[in-house]
Amino acid sequence: MSCRIVRLVVLGFWLVPAGQLLLAQAAPAPSPKLTERREDVVPPDSELDSQITARVTIPSEAEGRYTFGRAGESIEVDFEPRGLTGYITMLGDTHTDKRSPLTFFFAKTRIGGDNIYFATHEIHRTWYEFSGVVAQAPPRERSLLVDYSLVGTLTIHRTGENASDSKTSKKVTFKKMR
Repeated sequence: MSCRIVRLVVLGFWLVPAGQLLLAQAAPAPSPKLTERREDVVPPDSELDSQITARVTIPSEAEGRYTFGRAGESIEVDFEPRGLTGYITMLGDTHTDKRSPLTFFFAKTRIGGDNIYFATHEIHRTWYEFSGVVAQAPPRERSLLVDYSLVGTLTIHRTGENASDSKTSKKVTFKKMR
C-alpha cells in the first residue's frame, strides 16, 4: 500500500509542473514599456567619475527629466554636492534590442558654471556623450515657471565587431519636462 502512495505522489509531482509549463507557454508576452527609475536602483559611486571644474551657477530647479528623442524617452539630470549624476532612458533601436527598455547611466561627468558634460556606460556596443550648457528661457507671460533646456552637442558612439568606434554628432536641444 505504501508503494502505491509513493507512485501516486511521484506521478503527481511530474504531472503538475508539466501542466503549469504548458499554461506558461500559452500566455502572450507583454509589450515592453519604459518606466521611471526607482531611487534604490542606482550605480555604485565607484562607477561614476564626476568632476566639478568651476563654481556651479546652474539653479537647482534645472535638475530633472528632459526630453530625449521619441515619446517616453528621457534624460534625468541631478545636481549633487559631488557633481552631476543621471541617466538616459530609451527604447532600443538595433536589431538585437528593438523596443527593449534601456537605461544608460552616466559613467563620466563634468560640471562647471552653466556647462555640463556626460558620457554614459556602454550598452550593446552603444554609448552617448553630451557637451553643452543648461539654458534658461525667460518666464512665459501666463506663468512664472522658467523653462530650462540642455543645449549642446550629442555624440552617439557605436563600437563595431573589430573594436572600431563610429561617431555621429549633432546639435541638440532637450527641453525640460514638466
